[in-house]
Amino acid sequence: MKVYHVGDDKAEKLLGRIENRRGRLLSDQVMSRVRSVVTGIRKHGDRALMKHIRESELSTLAAREIQLQGGADAQAGDLPDHVMRALDATWEAAQRFYRAQVPEGYTQTNDGTMLGWRVRPVPSVGIVVPGSDRPQLSTLILSVVPARLAGVRRIAVAVSPRAYLGSPALRYLLRRLELEDVYLMSGIHAVAALAYGTESVERVNMIVAPGGAEIQAAKYVVARDVTVDLRGGPPEVAILADTSANPEMVAADLLCQLEHDPDALGVVLTTSERVARRVDARVKSSLRALAKDHPVREALKRWGVILVCRSLEQACQTTNRIAPSRVQLLVEEPLRAADRLETAAMVLMGTWTPPALADVAAGVSHVMPTMGGSVMRGPLGVADFVRTSAIVRVAAHHFPKLATTARTMAELEELPLHDTSLMAGERGER
Repeated sequence: MKVYHVGDDKAEKLLGRIENRRGRLLSDQVMSRVRSVVTGIRKHGDRALMKHIRESELSTLAAREIQLQGGADAQAGDLPDHVMRALDATWEAAQRFYRAQVPEGYTQTNDGTMLGWRVRPVPSVGIVVPGSDRPQLSTLILSVVPARLAGVRRIAVAVSPRAYLGSPALRYLLRRLELEDVYLMSGIHAVAALAYGTESVERVNMIVAPGGAEIQAAKYVVARDVTVDLRGGPPEVAILADTSANPEMVAADLLCQLEHDPDALGVVLTTSERVARRVDARVKSSLRALAKDHPVREALKRWGVILVCRSLEQACQTTNRIAPSRVQLLVEEPLRAADRLETAAMVLMGTWTPPALADVAAGVSHVMPTMGGSVMRGPLGVADFVRTSAIVRVAAHHFPKLATTARTMAELEELPLHDTSLMAGERGER
């Protein structure tokens, strides 16, 4: 791995690349290809959709077979008990975590005048499950649970045909989650079909689609016409390690995040030269056991780095600048460090909280903002699946006082027709 000292020219240059990561991943070439696919499906419906499905997923699928009639096949196959227990445990953990997030509206009354805040679920959501040969089952669970707790009436799920046919665990999970609106499609064309609808696909109001650069580009293109989950992309992790950290653990937790995508970001920030050298050595040793085309190799080459910092304070400041989705704290005082982190979507504290565990078994969604999006928000939650509206009812006897305030504001903002509206009420013409 590259090892730099924060403040040096090389470190500054790399940090600049990371800060501009979104523009590098969503290149003009990627955006052009994605726009072409989305435009084709928007204009030509099933004809264009089937073309992409047959080319990239399953050549024998017919348009009438895109949607599974009656939901998932009841024949999930013989799953080992430990697999079903793991899937059920992930679902239960998500239920416990997200149940506390369900928002409630409120009403304020004052002598006949009422102000209210109303919360309603998004009517329909489409979830595009990543992975064809290895579908990400935890992503499905951690997206469905908050949507259902929010009260979403229609949850449509798009899965790769290969994933559906080849994964008994996926079929079990679709049935376990009682998902009946299932489409055999994935990738860019699934995002486009759910956003605009086709002869065989009913459009949705919101799309949840974790994934790499092309999926994020697709969401960017359709976002003017449909709500999308968040500004995401390839996984990101920053590991803060002081002299108390186990270098072998640091290396293992880093590499597990990079195996998802060759564009995944992995940064180790340490206050110890010794830890930096030992992590680097452990990473190199681990690479010997990986295939030459393993995504970890490319991810390390593109976005892997060890940054040596003068202090924990500098490490936290640099992490805030990177704004990664995940920050893991392998330091003596994780709570102290966590208080200084301002831009992470998820903070993992202590040696017993590796990303491989927290992303799945803890119950918190790993659908998170990346590429700087953590500055603005955190992981997918129940609030993403609701819309709010304000309710206002003014009592007649409160009108004169409020109208005086409104008239003054209209004068300040040079809106004379507002005064005409207010005068009608004052004359008793309302």
